[in-house]
Amino acid sequence: MSEYLGTVPERGSADFPVSFAKSSVSVVPSSITYSVSDSEGTIMNGLSNVSVVTPATAITVTLSGTDLSIVNTYNVDRVLTIKAVYGGSATPQNKEVTFKIDRLVNVP
Repeated sequence: MSEYLGTVPERGSADFPVSFAKSSVSVVPSSITYSVSDSEGTIMNGLSNVSVVTPATAITVTLSGTDLSIVNTYNVDRVLTIKAVYGGSATPQNKEVTFKIDRLVNVP
């Protein structure tokens, strides 16, 4: 189940902090990727499996401008999916957050 984070302004900017832990202990994943899609799974603005260059126990994914565009009139729901792998056994840790884009009247 996704965590709902509220609304972000159309073509604005939004930061999404993400942390990683195993048994309540912070861990640094060996790899982290993220994707942004609409609620039907269509990838938005080419943001599919974007690699985080320097994995850490906590990261911030920043989306802005066309990352937060409304491409059709009915679907303003977005899903940010984070995929991380850590440990010698390549244990996955996946997270998902959802948010809505707030349509602004005078933003093209």
